Amino acid sequence: MSNTYASAIETVIATLTQKTDKLQVLADVLTCAIAICEIEIATLLVIGDDIDNLTMVARQGMPNEVIAELKEGALGTQLLGGKIVWVKPSLSSSSTDSSGNNPEQALLERHRLKFLFGLPIQFNGKVLGAIVVSTRSDKVNLPRIQLQHRLTVLSQLVGLFLDGVRLRSLQQMQEKPHLKATNTPLNEPESEDLENLLQAVMSAEEEVIGQNADLSILNTLSSEVYSTFQLDAILNTAIQRTAIALQAEAGWCYLFEHGLLTMYNHYGLSSEYANRMRYLKIGTGTEGMAFNRKHIIVSDGLLYHTGEARQIVKEENLLSVVATPLKSEEKVFGVLAIGRHRPEKWTHRDERMLMAISDKVAQAINNSQRFTQIESQANTWQENYQEIRAVNSELIQRTRALEQHVQQLEETGQQIWVMLSASRQSRRKKDDNSPDVELLGALKKALTEIETA
Repeated sequence: MSNTYASAIETVIATLTQKTDKLQVLADVLTCAIAICEIEIATLLVIGDDIDNLTMVARQGMPNEVIAELKEGALGTQLLGGKIVWVKPSLSSSSTDSSGNNPEQALLERHRLKFLFGLPIQFNGKVLGAIVVSTRSDKVNLPRIQLQHRLTVLSQLVGLFLDGVRLRSLQQMQEKPHLKATNTPLNEPESEDLENLLQAVMSAEEEVIGQNADLSILNTLSSEVYSTFQLDAILNTAIQRTAIALQAEAGWCYLFEHGLLTMYNHYGLSSEYANRMRYLKIGTGTEGMAFNRKHIIVSDGLLYHTGEARQIVKEENLLSVVATPLKSEEKVFGVLAIGRHRPEKWTHRDERMLMAISDKVAQAINNSQRFTQIESQANTWQENYQEIRAVNSELIQRTRALEQHVQQLEETGQQIWVMLSASRQSRRKKDDNSPDVELLGALKKALTEIETA
């Protein structure tokens, strides 16, 4: 947590507990919101006499046209409905066109706002107002999720404050009906209200701290599993990190192969359990059910087991198990599971973290499998290349041998033509009816050489 953020929260608490002027308190809160969000444009709105509209009570830099939209337009209706407002200008539309399909985006473009983020101020499920921030700077220091976390803490504090103001106004109207609630000054908060305020602050702070810790765990796990393509290293790291992060005694992973779930890696399980539970059918056990239903399953370890498998799980003392599918583009290829030796319920945070971890692990496994496939293809190509080189070398040798044979044939042909020429000359000197023994011998010799070649 930054020093600016911590200091701003302390200022808000001091303002809400010490000052009595409602409008001044809300103006100070808006100043703190600007410091917390590290932006320069903001406004704070509350429910006025007309409960169907928001009334602006403090602002800094927010354009009048945007204020009007927040008070009476679609954005205001969205905030009154308890929904978060998040608008960014369209990159494709003209900055001067306000009559397009999305007037809110055109509104931001006209005033050169990079985004508009609004969070309802609620107490006990009732909307009491809204905090809206924006900026014209190209450099935004905080990501949206962190911006939302910080504004959530602030809105909880302001919601408690506004509800306290409402209750005091009603009390004073009952005591003095001629006074209007809107003009009633704020008295010093009672000890019970102060205690509730501090409890709300502590709860909000703990939630933010917990979320930051979870993000740190996810970032560390991501950097480790994405740093290697070795499947065993990925699974060992993921399983151990997950079990430790969720305070589980054991963790394991099944991958789908040949129609069965096969346990690849495990942490905290006995070797006997791992050997006996190495293979699972689809729909068997918490893991098989998570694979079959394609969503997270939380149960005691025995719920989805029968017969011998149930006894094995009982001997391992897996009293509480949660399993989530490993998916890639909605195709399930495995299951990540953790278990405890105590029968306590898994929290929403545990389930949320396990699903977030499984997404990252699934991506890392998918990368590993793709790398293995590419590496295998590369090895195959290398082997084929070597075979082609060997065949090519053999062809070259055969070609050279054929060239030598052709050369020999050409030399033999020349010898034949020489002998034929000599034979013609000798026939002129001999009788035409006498056989040319020398010519026949030369031809026979040349034919023998051709056959040999």
